[in-house]
Amino acid sequence: MGRKKWWMAGAAGAVFWLAALGVGEAGPYAPFTGIIKNNTLYELSVPSYNSLGTLIVPPRGWIEYVVWDDHVDLIPYRDGRPIPWGCQKIKVKPKAYPFMCKNYDFVAEITAPAPRPAPVYRPKKKIKTKKRPKRC
Repeated sequence: MGRKKWWMAGAAGAVFWLAALGVGEAGPYAPFTGIIKNNTLYELSVPSYNSLGTLIVPPRGWIEYVVWDDHVDLIPYRDGRPIPWGCQKIKVKPKAYPFMCKNYDFVAEITAPAPRPAPVYRPKKKIKTKKRPKRC
């Protein structure tokens, strides 16, 4: 075989392996776009895993958020401290959530926990006492 044939055979083999490994396909590595809604009365900050920056979600507002994985842990922060009731595990479902005339891949809503119910007033039972008979 000449050099040209060996080169063509090597190129064909490389193309075969790249196709077999799935290189070049969008597949699971495509970016997913979603919405983070903040239903609280204060600003929250969310770390951006794409650029190592921090995103600020305004109170009673929302932002678009782009992720590259189909499973994401969302941890919002308030004044530099994580909010335990706001942590969520997000599973991406492509184009499953309509919002503002667009279809998004996920929607995460951060809401404050419900307040504790007020204690119910229950009057105490009166203790019945027996009257002693009078002695003369």
